[in-house]
Amino acid sequence: MPIDFDQHIRDFVEGDVIFEFCKELFIENIADDLLSIESTINSLELDLKIRKRVFYVSVEMIQNLYHHKMTDKGDVAEPLVRLAWYFVSKTKNGFSIVTGNFLKNEDAVKVKEHIEKINSHKPEDLKSLYTNILTNQKFSEKGGGGLGMVDVARKAGGKYTFEFLPYHNNLTFLELQIPINNNSL
Repeated sequence: MPIDFDQHIRDFVEGDVIFEFCKELFIENIADDLLSIESTINSLELDLKIRKRVFYVSVEMIQNLYHHKMTDKGDVAEPLVRLAWYFVSKTKNGFSIVTGNFLKNEDAVKVKEHIEKINSHKPEDLKSLYTNILTNQKFSEKGGGGLGMVDVARKAGGKYTFEFLPYHNNLTFLELQIPINNNSL
């Protein structure tokens, strides 16, 4: 039985969803999405520090979705795999951001290793990991060396939760969640 990715990722989301989308990302619409997220966060009348942190993490996570999206450049033509899922939810301890996107299997292996490396560090050690990557890492053709994911973990004060779901055509669906805890603010 085929996986209903939309329902699966919705089951992965904790708390009350305050913002969401499921669509193909284009550079032309990202600014509008971020303005909508900022407006939604501001409407909650939260402390400025919390609003800034949730917005910062949102920017980084959407940028990550955009830079690692499947394209028409020979990757795949199937519309489903070009979609990106994005959720901000209010939880009892703060906020949670969940993303979902398809990756090539070989990229999924690298991403999993990177997430596990980040999660293996204590929050106070993430700054040294960030500095180490910044000074010693070779950057990918997409411009990153994984700095964004490390910085998100630093700013959010939490560890990633993730799940990789196999798909066909050498693809994997990644569900990624990062909590933004009030006590880390």
